[in-house]
Amino acid sequence: MVLKQNITNMTNMHSELDEVNKLIIEMTGSPDLANVWWTSPNQAFDGETPKNVWLKNPEAVQVYVNEIFFGGW
Repeated sequence: MVLKQNITNMTNMHSELDEVNKLIIEMTGSPDLANVWWTSPNQAFDGETPKNVWLKNPEAVQVYVNEIFFGGW
């Protein structure tokens, strides 16, 4: 049962990453520039890369990207 839950969580996390990445590609204009965004220090995350923040707290990156993309600020 625990293994099944872990697999479900990993699948959900992967689909959430795909959705966030689609928004970033749309905002930056290309997959290459989206990769630069993921791997560059970001002031919104106190200088950490979005990739590192995602690994610790994916919701923080989701909220940030959604606010930028959908105009939540």
